[in-house]
Amino acid sequence: MSGKRSISSRHCAIIGAGPAGTAAAITCAGAGMTVSLFERAAFPRDRPGETLHPGAEPILRRLGVFDDVATLAHVRHEGQWTIDDGGQPRFVAFGSDRMGSWRGFQVLRSDLDRTLLARASALGVAIHQPCKVSGPSFDGGRLVGVATDSGIHACDYLINATGHPRWVGEARRSSPPLHAFYGYCTDEPELESLPRFSCEPQGWTWIARIRRDLIQWTRLAWPDTNVRDSLRWSRERPAELARCDAVARVRAADVTWRIADPAPLDRVFLVGDAAFRLDPASSHGVLKALMTGMMAAQAIGSIEGGTMTPVAARTGYARWIQDWFERDVSQLRRFYAERVTGGLPAAGVPPSAA
Repeated sequence: MSGKRSISSRHCAIIGAGPAGTAAAITCAGAGMTVSLFERAAFPRDRPGETLHPGAEPILRRLGVFDDVATLAHVRHEGQWTIDDGGQPRFVAFGSDRMGSWRGFQVLRSDLDRTLLARASALGVAIHQPCKVSGPSFDGGRLVGVATDSGIHACDYLINATGHPRWVGEARRSSPPLHAFYGYCTDEPELESLPRFSCEPQGWTWIARIRRDLIQWTRLAWPDTNVRDSLRWSRERPAELARCDAVARVRAADVTWRIADPAPLDRVFLVGDAAFRLDPASSHGVLKALMTGMMAAQAIGSIEGGTMTPVAARTGYARWIQDWFERDVSQLRRFYAERVTGGLPAAGVPPSAA
């Protein structure tokens, strides 16, 4: 009889219960692994640009949450409006196939988080929330568990979905500091042509109806704008929403482009923003979170299935992350190059030297 342990005896610890962490938990649990999910914060929580690209639909189906998410998506759209520097609106459709037009989703991040977490729980994932993780635990350089405020939990694999590559790596910036400001307001029934992405002299603005009675707006100032002026503009509600009532305070999110150095340990994976982060103009932050979580889980499955060595799985996953990041950075640089004096420089490089 073989001494090889069954996959059900293998334990994966996941830190962070956002879309990346829960997607990893669902995929690992679906493959038969024992999974513990740790989240230090209580839900709900908000994020800028709460839009799901149509490409998320097959991912949501694989995760077993499509029907629930579709029910929560009170607003679905077949594309978005863009308003160029000259003020001319243009509708950009997502596309279509023989089944009809592709449609995106507008879902409150808090609703999406709860839906994914409920699916993970239904699959037997042990959820520890709120629970603070102080870091991984090693024995002779080998991962043996995670240290939490409730004690040490043994694990064979670790997935970092905290949004930062803490404990096992460093992040390398690829842009100047960027901050997106976002707010919510009551619906303006007369406001049409949504969702809308517009370029203005100060920066770009995104406005989307995420519920029939609720609108979210997001703004990011061009990096070459005067700091004081950019902060003032970024925090102002767009003029189109002047008649709406604000809901909660304006918030800010650090969206500086960065990618983490690959985790140096064979059984540790970085997913979501812990792996890499871009600003919302990249248009698929949630999709990236879901896909990286699933891919990390599949890499673990390849190790356990004997089709890949731990080193090969880790390096293959890191290469996939690097390729995605470089493609998106290239596209974003082209977008900003048309609007920012001297283009968008790399981190710490003045525009004149870019």
